Amino acid sequence: MAETQDIRFDVVALGGAIYDIIGYVGRFPEVGETVNGTGLMEGFGGKGANQAVACAKLGGRTAFIGRVGDDGTGRATVENFRKWNLDASRVQLTPGASSATALIHVERSGANKVVVVNGANDHVSEGDVQDAADVIEASKVLVCTLEVPKEAVRRALEIAARRGITSVLNAAPEPSSMPVDLFSLPSIVNVNETEAAQATGLKVETVEDAKDALRSLLKDKGCKGVILTLGENGCLYGHRDEPENVVHVTTESVSPIDTTGAGDSFNGAFAFFTACHSELPMRERLSRACAVATRSVLSHGTQSSFSTRDQLPHALFL
Repeated sequence: MAETQDIRFDVVALGGAIYDIIGYVGRFPEVGETVNGTGLMEGFGGKGANQAVACAKLGGRTAFIGRVGDDGTGRATVENFRKWNLDASRVQLTPGASSATALIHVERSGANKVVVVNGANDHVSEGDVQDAADVIEASKVLVCTLEVPKEAVRRALEIAARRGITSVLNAAPEPSSMPVDLFSLPSIVNVNETEAAQATGLKVETVEDAKDALRSLLKDKGCKGVILTLGENGCLYGHRDEPENVVHVTTESVSPIDTTGAGDSFNGAFAFFTACHSELPMRERLSRACAVATRSVLSHGTQSSFSTRDQLPHALFL
């Protein structure tokens, strides 16, 4: 493995690396119904991998911790990381396990539905994370997702907390099964509307509903800070020190082509701005992350829809 102790990473991501197979349809089929698709696309994905690549595309010094299958897809995934100058020294090929695959349907409105076969992601262990402790300890921001076993996530968050490193837990997928201690370990828990409803048991249908869910995550789940993304309505942020003071950051209104990966684009961008522009107020970091994510819904695909630094307004990086 490459020696990384002397490298100061901006962002390190622990999570899933998944190969996406995306089918485009005019509308989602009903149960038992077959509909004709309008297009097919394949590419690299996974929430953790997407967030790492999104950060790297913005110019962040980024590393990824995870597993892929010992197969052609796994090796191609590692090469894709390297293509974006992302440190993949702690990505392990896993004999006997397939690389994770996502089956994604995207309808005309840009909305999507996703089924994931987790494969090698399920083999990420506490030991893997401990072996990568030097990478985490050499970073400014740690980003984790629930695509890998929760024991591994917990260990990574503990390492970050011990060193005073900012940590962001994207509580997806399925936060309803998340142990209560994982809510309070990270600096920030990030969820979308669906995930907020799953985590709190509250309905989240309006912005006011989302604010109530965010306050519940702070007060009832013990989160230190919460970001709740709202798609076209931007995002919310709150901190346990002022649970009633929920900040709403709006974003530009656009006509989306494909929303797949937009949340990951946001999370990667937020991690980048937190690591590389820590002098910015929280509201400004969130606003810039929203601007980056909004660009991603104007193109097809997942990582392929993420903008590089030179494709974005220069003012975002001042």
